Amino acid sequence: MKWIKAIRQIAFGKPMGCSIQVTERCNLKCSMCGYWKAPSRKELSLNDFEEVHDKLKDLKICVISLSGGEPFIRKDFLDIVEIFRHDFYTCVTTNGTLLSNDVCSNLKSDSCFVSIDSDIPEVHNRIRGFKGAWDKAIAGLLSLKDHYKGVSGIMSVVNNLNFPQGVNGLINLADSLDVSIHFQPYCTLKTGAALGGVSDVSKFLLDRREKHKSVVSSRPYLKRFDAAFKEGVKNCLAGQAFFDIQANGDVTRCPDDRTKFGDVWNFPDFPLEKTNCINCWYSCRGEIESFYKWKFSKILSLDRLMFTKSKKSFDGKKGLTVNSFS
Repeated sequence: MKWIKAIRQIAFGKPMGCSIQVTERCNLKCSMCGYWKAPSRKELSLNDFEEVHDKLKDLKICVISLSGGEPFIRKDFLDIVEIFRHDFYTCVTTNGTLLSNDVCSNLKSDSCFVSIDSDIPEVHNRIRGFKGAWDKAIAGLLSLKDHYKGVSGIMSVVNNLNFPQGVNGLINLADSLDVSIHFQPYCTLKTGAALGGVSDVSKFLLDRREKHKSVVSSRPYLKRFDAAFKEGVKNCLAGQAFFDIQANGDVTRCPDDRTKFGDVWNFPDFPLEKTNCINCWYSCRGEIESFYKWKFSKILSLDRLMFTKSKKSFDGKKGLTVNSFS
């Protein structure tokens, strides 16, 4: 039913996705993100999120990505998920360091992916700016696998510190743990750090997708990775197919463009004006745009992303569960 709503939004040219930064606070110091350097702004309350829920439901939004900062740093994050999970497909992205067995047992989102950058602990720790980050992320992923009833997996940002060896190692790790793995290319928007400069990524990942069922990123999305690293990807639909809600309640086109078009108390009219930005190919953009710029063959290629076999469905039985866009 949630995906039938998505098709309706596409047909009418309305946004189907919304990303929400529930906090800008984080317990790591990742080289690809600058949130941890900046002073945190005032965050939305649970009452605010109840209002956001109602407005997003009125807008007929289908997919909600809940992230940060590190979302689990909020003590009420499970309550935030509970607000949205019944009426939206909810995706959670986390660094995994705060995922206890109890947290995973009580997390009711549709999917939760842990950001891991390499199968080599030292590489991941270097990228994340914390010596024990890899051990904690793996422990969190294993807690998800054993205690969480949604789709769990690895989210990895492809960059010049992990490609190709670390990426290949992560695919093998995902296979061994029987979890999904999703990729997105590094983008300079957050920090400007020189972590790009890689080539032939698309062919590499498309080849691995053919050989490894754990790779759930869609073919249309992976095909644009080389363009993302070289000249950028044109015709961004941020503000049209999807939009962002910042931690303080500002409504923007995307997480990294803080141009304010309204806030959660005064939503703007959608679609927003077009942007000429070509700087990112985040999954929250690229996978959703695969729906809007669709051909039948492209929709078929989203099979793994949309319908991945989960370890357990919510009733404890084997089954198909919609996977993550984040």
